[in-house]
Amino acid sequence: MKVYVNCITSGAELRSDIKVLIPEMNLRRRMSRVVKSGVAAGIESLLEFGARAPIDAIITATGLGCIADSEKFLDGLIAGDETMLNPTPFIQSTFNTVGAQIALLRGLHCYNTTYVHRWTSFENALTDAALRIGAGWSRAVLVGAFDETTPSVEKVLQRLRVAQEGRWGESSVFFVLTAERFDCSVAAITGIRIPAGTPAADGGYPAGGETDGEEKPRAEETGGKAHQEEPGGKAYARATCEKRYERESGGEKNHTENSCGKASGNENACIGQAGAEASEGRAIRASQTGVKPHFTAIAEVFRQAVAENAGHKITLYNDFSGRTESAIELTCM
Repeated sequence: MKVYVNCITSGAELRSDIKVLIPEMNLRRRMSRVVKSGVAAGIESLLEFGARAPIDAIITATGLGCIADSEKFLDGLIAGDETMLNPTPFIQSTFNTVGAQIALLRGLHCYNTTYVHRWTSFENALTDAALRIGAGWSRAVLVGAFDETTPSVEKVLQRLRVAQEGRWGESSVFFVLTAERFDCSVAAITGIRIPAGTPAADGGYPAGGETDGEEKPRAEETGGKAHQEEPGGKAYARATCEKRYERESGGEKNHTENSCGKASGNENACIGQAGAEASEGRAIRASQTGVKPHFTAIAEVFRQAVAENAGHKITLYNDFSGRTESAIELTCM
């Protein structure tokens, strides 16, 4: 199945005045930089999409969340000797702050969740949105990714050998994902793949850092079955939430393969399982695009790739971590 990308916006390149997007002055004043940027980008995307279809889910992704507010709260905790604390930084330091603020400001009472999965946060948010659309649970989903940085965050990540000095960025990107193509559609997502053997597929990163130098055993799926090789001879991990959706929709369905090598059964559970090969279009390595690495930098690369490759098929590889964490297959319009 395909899902369509509509009305991509960036918090760094808003097309509308932020005072129009977030009219309440006191609310804007209380928002941190990343919250203001993310909420404004999300609302701008919703306003541009308009009433083409009802928004019935908000799914966001982040690596570190509202880290500046977390630091502000902890600094106040230490400076005030744990007394007379300002609660605002704590309230706005949670990972789901951006998605919650968008829902409150737009009056959206719907499914609202945030994925915090390091380098693959954005891909997991996309997968969740695609599964909801494929299952018929949503017609239009607001999807976004955001991250910010501070000097102390950069220092910590440099010590962990995750970031290089002066090479850690921030961004906020939002768009509406739909099952139908509209006049505002700019791309179609035809596949989201996470290679087996990566931390995202195998159950997470080692406690000591990105890798411990040893090959980890592959994680087992629910029911004790190990990940098997997908069609085409390449091993790919199935999306974690695929099993969850099958359980919630009334029991797991059998996945069998036909003579063409395509999965049958719950065909909408995971998009692009076989996937288009990179040879069918342009291959873009995220680490070579000039975007500063951060945990959701792939969303900013995604936005730029869609804008710069109109009329082309592309495969976008997320290799910011030093390994290929995922591949997103797109047909740009």
